[in-house]
Amino acid sequence: MVDYIGIAQNLKNALGQYSASDQRQAGIDEAEAVAVLLEKYEVVKAIYHGFDYERGLAGSPHERLVVLAEAIEWILTRQHEAAARETSDDGKRRENRRYQDADQEETMCSP
Repeated sequence: MVDYIGIAQNLKNALGQYSASDQRQAGIDEAEAVAVLLEKYEVVKAIYHGFDYERGLAGSPHERLVVLAEAIEWILTRQHEAAARETSDDGKRRENRRYQDADQEETMCSP
């Protein structure tokens, strides 16, 4: 397993604070949780294809906030462009909700 964003150890530490009984009752398999997390990471990575989001991983808090604002603008622009290409009201609504609904989709194509 590759820990792309460095949280696997934190997840293991957090799960380690629960007793074995608690872990079984939680009903979440660690390997399955990590697999879902990595799948969602790939979805987000595809959504932001072409956007330099890595600038937001380092730097001052102000610099990270600037990148966050740029990321929001990136998503809104992509959604607006995709919605403008749609001819039906349902298609326009779907495209305007694409990012918000991404957690419900298994795969997502880049706009």
